[in-house]
Amino acid sequence: METHKIINVTVTLADGTRWLDCEVFLPTGDRLSDVMNDDRKFLPIKRDGKEIVVHKDQVMFLTES
Repeated sequence: METHKIINVTVTLADGTRWLDCEVFLPTGDRLSDVMNDDRKFLPIKRDGKEIVVHKDQVMFLTES
């Protein structure tokens, strides 16, 4: 049984930097807005083949691509 899904996103940071072609792992049934509004302070993102975590306060926009 699948416990998460992968969503392709564009991330815009507080300083205006845009990261294209990133991946976010969402629990099955959750939306991006659910993950951004939950109690966790960090968002795991896969960018350029590397898994990183970004503090949600630094994410201005997270757009499905």
